[in-house]
Amino acid sequence: MAMEEIGFGGWGFLIVLILFIWMIFGWNRGGCGNNNNCNAVSNCQVEKQEIIDAARTQYMIENTSRITQEQTAAGLTALGNKIDYYAYQDLRDQLAQERTKNVVLENRVYSDTQFNALRAQIEAIGCGMLKQPPIYGVGTSCNAIYAPAPYAGGCGGFATV
Repeated sequence: MAMEEIGFGGWGFLIVLILFIWMIFGWNRGGCGNNNNCNAVSNCQVEKQEIIDAARTQYMIENTSRITQEQTAAGLTALGNKIDYYAYQDLRDQLAQERTKNVVLENRVYSDTQFNALRAQIEAIGCGMLKQPPIYGVGTSCNAIYAPAPYAGGCGGFATV
């Protein structure tokens, strides 16, 4: 086979393919004078960016932590206030019940004092009175033969109680 038989289909295609690959991967490396790495990133820049990213991440973590702590503290304060309020209400209700009991007991003591005084007066009066007074019937006889004699009831007479 001679060189003339290969033509554009063999070597030409290979050359075009090499130029195409060089244009895609090697284009950005040329044109910087003697420095072929003018667009490349240095190790110092990579480390600097990593430090910046780490600092930014650390700041975001601390900021989120601070916000979370503030929200937790606010929630605990609200919960504590609610518990204090319910405890206050419970104590207020207990105080109201105890005051009611005191009023009832004071009224009972006052009533007992009054009733005891009245009972003492009634007992004093009761001791001075006869328990059952004797009842005698008084009457006269309608018979003229006998002298009038007292008896209970009879013949137009009367009885006293």
